[in-house]
Amino acid sequence: MGFCIGKRRDGGTPVTVSVMVLVGLVLASCGVAGGFLLTKSMIPPTLVSTAKGGTVDPVSGQYDDSRDATVTVSSGTGQSVTSVGAGTVTGSSCAPGMTAQSGSSLYAIDEVGQLILHTDVPMYRELKSGMSGRDAAALNRELIRLGYAAPNTDTMTWDTIVAYNALAQSVGAKALAEETGWTIGPANFVWLSQTSAPIAACTAKVGQNVTPGAELFSTGATPTSAAVSLPNTQAVAGDRVIVVGDQRFDLPADTTAITDAGELDAIMSSNEYLVAKTQAGMASGSGMASGGSDSAGVSDGGSMPGSLSVTFKWVLKTPLNVWEVPPSALYDVTGETGCVASDGKPVPATIIASELGKTKITVDADSLGRVDIAPGDDAQPCR
Repeated sequence: MGFCIGKRRDGGTPVTVSVMVLVGLVLASCGVAGGFLLTKSMIPPTLVSTAKGGTVDPVSGQYDDSRDATVTVSSGTGQSVTSVGAGTVTGSSCAPGMTAQSGSSLYAIDEVGQLILHTDVPMYRELKSGMSGRDAAALNRELIRLGYAAPNTDTMTWDTIVAYNALAQSVGAKALAEETGWTIGPANFVWLSQTSAPIAACTAKVGQNVTPGAELFSTGATPTSAAVSLPNTQAVAGDRVIVVGDQRFDLPADTTAITDAGELDAIMSSNEYLVAKTQAGMASGSGMASGGSDSAGVSDGGSMPGSLSVTFKWVLKTPLNVWEVPPSALYDVTGETGCVASDGKPVPATIIASELGKTKITVDADSLGRVDIAPGDDAQPCR
């Protein structure tokens, strides 16, 4: 009989050390088993593999390999927008905080609207029909952007004149005329350095006399470029675009900056940018650093002073047609290639991505039959 603990009670049985050790082991094993079951119950269902063999229908779909692209917009420089006419300011719709738009008019001088127009190359000479150059190309390009039927060339033609006159008449500005030889030059419109710009101050007032070169209004700082930071992880090969609202712009993988005026305008007009700007302003107003917050759209790290970082989606320009299969369905995998057994026949496959227990693949065939979930070692090679 083993060593007893305590006293023997009348009619009782002594408890031995070996019995107590046995009881302890049983209790410990129950605790381990309970912990295992508890841990297992906490695993998200989407990450638990239910594949136990047999076959499965692959799921087809499109995949654009969506990734985050960070665009950092730095403050640009403002512009003093000057008059091209002389006379009395008889009308003004200018107000600080509003946006000056190319193709509009904010002032009237002697009851004649002053057309505001952006051209990539400022007008520096008198252009006549038949003349060519970068300035003529810039004029045609802006008229086309505004929706007018100007020629898509670097030559001023009669179509350029018709398009310009239609725009001028829409805002009450002076049209090109025969008595001036149908020419257009620096004195015909108020030049804006961007297609749109925030108004900082309205200098000219109604009733004021102005001369050519006098400031009508000034614009706030307008960025002329934005730095781009793309993911370091390897993206699926193919042409890619950045999604800004309902617009898409080409953005190759080696892009480091955006300089296109139209793209910059879209970025600064986007909800993402406006939200980021508001959040950065709130953070600055509450005494926080002006880098913004870490909420969607705003980066609080890596921004330069006077800049704002906004996140947009960077996706494949043409989404891939993919099939989703269990990872175990692939065999003879080498790098990004492998095989699947479809309706018992080997099919070459290219591995595109793996997400939540599913592997996305592409195959040369238009269709894919039922796929073996776990092909054996005797599966036929596909290459």
